[in-house]
Formats: sequence, C-alpha cells, structure tokens
Amino acid sequence: MPVDHQALCVNPYISWAETRKLMAHSVIAVNQRIMAADMLKVADAANAVGATARDIRRWVADGRCLGVSTASKAMRLPRWQFDLDVWPWIQAIADALGPADGWSLLSFLESPSGALNGRTPRQALEQGEPTRVIQLASWCD
Repeated sequence: MPVDHQALCVNPYISWAETRKLMAHSVIAVNQRIMAADMLKVADAANAVGATARDIRRWVADGRCLGVSTASKAMRLPRWQFDLDVWPWIQAIADALGPADGWSLLSFLESPSGALNGRTPRQALEQGEPTRVIQLASWCD
C-alpha cells in the first residue's frame, strides 16, 4: 500500500487568526483571574499576614510567596496561599518547579492533575498531601 506523504505532512502551526483568538481569550482569562475576589493587593496581603509590603515583595522575589503581575505592573496574590495547609509549602513547590514566574506557579497550583486523581495541587495541599504535590512539581520542570 503506498504511503500518503501529504497526510504525513500536517502543518503543526495554527493560523494567525487562530493565534489572535487564543491570545484574546488568554487576556480575558488573565484579567478575570486578577480581579477574582481571592486576589489581594500587596498592601492587603501584608495586612493579612502582619508583614510589610516590602516583605511581601521580597518573599515573592525569593519564591516564598506567590505573586502575579498585572498589565500595569501591579502585583496580586491569591489569599488562599496564606492558609496554614498551603503556606509552608509554597517555596518548596516553587523550587521544585524550577525557574518560573508567578503565573506558572499559580497555574500549576490551580490546574487539575491526573497524578492527583483530578484534584488540583492546591486541593491536595489542603488535604494534607504536600509530598505528592512537591513530587509532581519536580516532574513538571
């Protein structure tokens, strides 16, 4: 049987129009996440944990804390990371993921994983399984 060479040469790239549509959807999703009720401004996060805004920024820079940048270069932090089931593990997870920005860490923590039986890493942390989450993060780098 002859090989259909054209069938083997599938274009792996999407069109510019499809790319623009994906990018527009991404911007909408990012803006919705930034504006979600659980996202704190730096000053609000500092007040919530009894620290200074400078402390919070340093913690984010050091990987001890999860912060994401907005289009205006402001920073937002998910409130749930300061829960006692999550907070002690943020830096270990960030270290296991390797060099990543806040959005990558947030995406990792909030995305369901088959390795966690469909739960998000955040849910697994809240259910007392930090070792599994750190192990999963180390596989993702």
